[in-house]
Amino acid sequence: MLIKHLIPLTLFVIFTSGCTESASTNIDAEPALAVIGGAVLGTQSLGTTAMRMPKKTPAVERVLNSLNPIQEAFAAIAPVCPDMTGGSCVANVLSVNLDNCMPSGPLRAGYWKSIISYTFPTPADCTNALAGGFDATTVTGLVGNSFTRAWGQTAAGEQNNIRLAQDGLVTYFYSDYPSGWQEDREGPVTVTYETTTRRRMEIGGVHAFGVHHGVGSLIPDPSNFDLTTLPSGHRAGAAVDKNIITRWDHTIHTVKTGDQMFGIGPEISFSGGTVTYGSFGTDTHATFDGDIVVEGNTVAAGATLRIQHNISSSIGVLSVVEPLVYGDPTCCWPTQGTVQVEYDRNLKSPTLEETVVFKSTCGSIDYTSSSLTKAAKTLSHCF
Repeated sequence: MLIKHLIPLTLFVIFTSGCTESASTNIDAEPALAVIGGAVLGTQSLGTTAMRMPKKTPAVERVLNSLNPIQEAFAAIAPVCPDMTGGSCVANVLSVNLDNCMPSGPLRAGYWKSIISYTFPTPADCTNALAGGFDATTVTGLVGNSFTRAWGQTAAGEQNNIRLAQDGLVTYFYSDYPSGWQEDREGPVTVTYETTTRRRMEIGGVHAFGVHHGVGSLIPDPSNFDLTTLPSGHRAGAAVDKNIITRWDHTIHTVKTGDQMFGIGPEISFSGGTVTYGSFGTDTHATFDGDIVVEGNTVAAGATLRIQHNISSSIGVLSVVEPLVYGDPTCCWPTQGTVQVEYDRNLKSPTLEETVVFKSTCGSIDYTSSSLTKAAKTLSHCF
């Protein structure tokens, strides 16, 4: 069984449908990058994470529209997702309810059903964030303290965390349940403002998986929809949709000194702002803390995430090798920077290496893997 512990029944039937983690259909680094992007934008300004996607050329747009299950003619009247100031505080917990909505901005940004919960040190911090997001007042009060960003209302509350992207891929994500084929991981994103401009983030263990639907209109009327009733077969007692394919299933966390990295893989070290991949060895371990350190709008080199691929039973380690600059405040993807992913050579893996270079247009990248020469691609997911 891919997941060792009991999780919501809404997940069960997914695994009875087709499964794949093929390099021909996936950018395997994307889910981890989606967690980083959501954490960065969700802890600055108004905490809005569901951002826009790049505009397509008319010819490309016509082709995509002919394939896209989302009826974009209606998209302009979809309910708009709130930012932090549209949430609510209960003591020191701020909850932002993305209740079957679409983010503001251009179309093709996707549809959301999720609750994003921020647990602050004090009720006053929650009140400040609700009033102004992460403005000067909130951030000043948080310096030297930590808070968490999670999805759902704890394990006992609502856990319908769903995003339907413009490419028809439905993503489910959780932080309150242990997952991982090799090692149990769970936990939210923990954020510490070290100064008013510098924050450090650790990811405890996010479980995210993407399900691709067959042909059909998933949202016939975006002015009135409910992502929990998608014809996906993922709900307990629902019939299985034979057209569903699970594209990826990942458990993601930031590495700490001493954490196991691979079974067999290259040693990875970090010194002087540079990530170095060394010789291959057995049972290699992290030699540094791979926390996500954000200075202003830039993620510093050295941020490192371990990714358990729960379908292929393999391990990927993603490192930021050139700083990620989030230069567009309306986009949850960097506009500059490079990440590299190395995979366990001892296990079945979708690919052995990936390099993602971000370009200035939102979501646009140059992508290279061990099985694919350099190609221009567009990312779709952020949470």
